[in-house]
Amino acid sequence: MAGTGTIKIYNVGDGKDFISNLPDEILHHILSLLPAKDAVGTSILARRWKSLWIDLSAFNFDRPTNQLFHLVHRLLKRSSRTAIRLRIAMDGSGVTVDRAKFQCFLYAAELDKVQELNISLDLKSNPFILPITFSSASLNSLCLELKCVLYIPSWGFSGLKTLMISLVTFANDNSLRRPLSECIFLRKLVLHGCDWKNIEEISVVMPTLRELSITFSRFHAHYLVNSKVKIDAENLLSFSCRGCLTFEFVLVNLTSIVNAYIDFKSGFPSNYLYTAAHEIKLLSGLHRVESLSLTIDTLECLSYTKDTLHLLPCFCNLTLLNVNLSTPYFGEEIAKIELLKILLEKASVLEKIEIFCSESLLADLEMQKYIRNQLEAVGLKNCVITFR
Repeated sequence: MAGTGTIKIYNVGDGKDFISNLPDEILHHILSLLPAKDAVGTSILARRWKSLWIDLSAFNFDRPTNQLFHLVHRLLKRSSRTAIRLRIAMDGSGVTVDRAKFQCFLYAAELDKVQELNISLDLKSNPFILPITFSSASLNSLCLELKCVLYIPSWGFSGLKTLMISLVTFANDNSLRRPLSECIFLRKLVLHGCDWKNIEEISVVMPTLRELSITFSRFHAHYLVNSKVKIDAENLLSFSCRGCLTFEFVLVNLTSIVNAYIDFKSGFPSNYLYTAAHEIKLLSGLHRVESLSLTIDTLECLSYTKDTLHLLPCFCNLTLLNVNLSTPYFGEEIAKIELLKILLEKASVLEKIEIFCSESLLADLEMQKYIRNQLEAVGLKNCVITFR
């Protein structure tokens, strides 16, 4: 009891090792959450633990060491698993990656045992060529975050279903086009923050693709001025695009599209008309979408081309519209309502509008009522309008 000056001691197991008595499946899960070096280090704890790590399905290497790639190679060779999730991350560590050792690792790695591979390295922007032997028939998920100029002559990932490439400077058009053409079963593609200065056209032609996400860095947007991004994916269900719109989107045959998220900013403040024209063309390619999310910056770009808003398509399948109007400036939210009304005139089957707004608007019930009346005046009497 408090204040008595005595300490009570409770018996919680008579010194028995309850952890070692857990089923292998639970111990494997616990070890998979540890850095690979610590997981392997548990082999010295007791006889029961000696070979547990060999059956792990996930290894996480996030502690920089000059022997990193050698350790990964040895571990893969000894592992008894054939469907391993492997993560190698040294980015942000301040340790210089030995490019020669990394190249040798890619040549010799036991990748046939790896099902998911995540590599995050800073190669100091220097050119790097992926070896032709960098291949695996069993790999179905690949994530590459390599700060370098990347050459991809070819690769053998015919079974790949998920591909994520971040912070890469593609050496030329073929460094992106060729590997994509070889991923004949790809279902998810993510391109994030890449440098496009050596690319004239981004072409994604994939009948198997279900999910596509592209983020264009504002630092590299100017490289795509007068360039094209062509997407031909008849089975695409989800599309997300963020960044500065300085190029032309050509969306072809998106007949299965279900949801889309658009967050565009103007790459050149003095040329909003240029941005808005490309935005209208992109939205035209998404006219079959069922759920559409737009940010306040996206609406801002459209507001500079009011004379051509009649070119917006009819969204014949659109039932849910998410609009993020959150801004510190209360007046900007209200100003976008007129633009939103024009958009709603093109969505005759809309069932719900979700408006994400600032705290001031969220607390102003009278203004919410005014906005609701304005939107309902378009003819959407049965449309549910919510503020969040």
